[in-house]
Amino acid sequence: MHSAIKAAIVIASLSQHLWASPESVALVQGTSSMPNDAERRYGASVTKRLSRWLNEIPIPHKMLTDEALTAAQLRGIRVLILGYNPTPQPGTLTVLNRFVADGGKLIVFYGASPELANLMGLRLGPYMGASGTHHWTGMRFKRVKGGEPPSLIRQQSRSIRPVYPAVQSARIVATWDDERGKPSGKPAIVESPKGTWITHVLLDDGDTHDKKQILLTCVGRHIPEAWQAAAEHTLKACGSIGNYTSPSHAWQSIHAQVTAAGAPPAAKQHYRLATDHYEAAKRAIVDRRYADTVQRCQQADQELVNAVALSQRARVGERRGVWDHSGLGLYPGNWDQTCRELRKAGITDLYVNLLWAGKAHYPSKIVPRSRTFEDYGDQAAACVKAGRRHGIRIHAWKVCWNLAGASASFLAKLEKAGRLQVTEQGETIPWLCPSRADNVQYEVGAIREVARQYPVGGIHLDYIRYRDSRVCCCESCRRGFARDSGLQTHPWPKVLRTSKTRAAYNKWRCGRITHLVRETRNVLRETAPSAELSAAVFGKYPQCIDSVAQDWHLWLERNYVDSICPMNYTPDPGRFRAWLTAQTALPGVDGRILPGIGVTANESRLDPVQVIEQIRTVRQLGQPGYILFDLNQTLATETLPALSLGISAE
Repeated sequence: MHSAIKAAIVIASLSQHLWASPESVALVQGTSSMPNDAERRYGASVTKRLSRWLNEIPIPHKMLTDEALTAAQLRGIRVLILGYNPTPQPGTLTVLNRFVADGGKLIVFYGASPELANLMGLRLGPYMGASGTHHWTGMRFKRVKGGEPPSLIRQQSRSIRPVYPAVQSARIVATWDDERGKPSGKPAIVESPKGTWITHVLLDDGDTHDKKQILLTCVGRHIPEAWQAAAEHTLKACGSIGNYTSPSHAWQSIHAQVTAAGAPPAAKQHYRLATDHYEAAKRAIVDRRYADTVQRCQQADQELVNAVALSQRARVGERRGVWDHSGLGLYPGNWDQTCRELRKAGITDLYVNLLWAGKAHYPSKIVPRSRTFEDYGDQAAACVKAGRRHGIRIHAWKVCWNLAGASASFLAKLEKAGRLQVTEQGETIPWLCPSRADNVQYEVGAIREVARQYPVGGIHLDYIRYRDSRVCCCESCRRGFARDSGLQTHPWPKVLRTSKTRAAYNKWRCGRITHLVRETRNVLRETAPSAELSAAVFGKYPQCIDSVAQDWHLWLERNYVDSICPMNYTPDPGRFRAWLTAQTALPGVDGRILPGIGVTANESRLDPVQVIEQIRTVRQLGQPGYILFDLNQTLATETLPALSLGISAE
């Protein structure tokens, strides 16, 4: 019998009995096990992420909360996942004890309960916070079998709650690497007959595929059917990359690309490798080697990505930027390695988050110095030096107005002086008010300082806006608006509910934001005339004028900025094209749009083929380049290697 036909028969037969109980797994969202609302919100986001990954594997699961964790709700459950439930209450611990006594298995992330650790045959160690900005950088496995995660999974964790084997049958299966990438010996994953304990949550900061593999391995250890389901799903979905309408469409389209006239031979070779892996996956599922099926399909997908990537061509003189939100590069304390790897991948511009409204990653005499500076030293000097050595333009990324990360004492001082924004309801928020001259002078002074002290290639303004349409309503805004508009401002801020006053106020707010942009341009003309001025902006124009007072087209028309970087974060290629088409159609733009591509933004997660497609759209619409968000391990290990094979090849 032909192997493809035989494989199809096996898959069909598996689907008839797979997951006899569709609720063999339950995922528990932390509620009563959390100390406060902020932790509960974070726990909800962690649970949502784990649920999404389980669905993608796929592993059917039941969703519960701490309060809903009862013997009745756990009837039929074989594996219970505590995604982030640090301190279960006594009643919950009683239910968990009974669950384990009846043969149930636990998967615990970042637990803080000695009783729960003891229940699993483990001993809870002391909490370990980061001594630096990024202390733990990856989970390194001691032994790796076929189909399991790779030897190292990268993750930037600021803290861990380690556990240690307390019974002979428990064992440490993975340990953490420290901030230098060296083995620390601290437990990352510990197994016992009662289940698995991971000493931090799984973060959405890269190596997503391998983190899903951790979940599959943990569940599959106790429910072998999980491997069957994953194998069937992965085989059916093999080729699900980019924005192709189906796996078969992907295979056909990529085959046409690699066999077209002028296609590089290497692209065709990688397509053949993808085919080989796919055929091997079908043979593996016939033999019920489910882990091998999953692994072979993943390898086939990667080879398809390589085939697409090798079919692309680089463009001479293209601007290829990357935003670095951490301000530390890929390797904290080693900017040289970061810039060397980025240049090798074809990156020309790096936008480094060096300066916020309330913290600076260099020895500023104006803005409070950050923890990053205290731990790692002058990041502005280090990244500029490394950028020059490797031919990368460094742009000092300046977060305006937003005081996130500022110290409590600094915030209290600003609030006492009335320098913070106020909502219509009278709530003070941690943003500087743009209507106050002292705040503008403070922001301009900080920009002047960094431009004068460091030979940066540019200043990049971010958060150059208001938080939303309902701020600011402080007394300074009332006085300034009344003076400049001549309109009645009583009763304040209720008067803003009238359409005439609201329209005038929106225009006035735009003037406050544009004032800082204009002043920044003037500062650069005086202190660093060769430095570029750019701004990250909301892409929907002119809606952003009323919503956040961001009239970025005006900035281009008046040459206050050299380029605009709309954050066009979407996985939808049609929407990306529509947004960029509207932006580039504005008069006077003249090829000064560098669109942001959301590789790992909250709004979008793009595989390398999707990134390539958006870059091609940027070129087709005549723009000089693009900026990728954000510099992390996903970008470094998945996206940039693919781009450097063709579309950004040096």
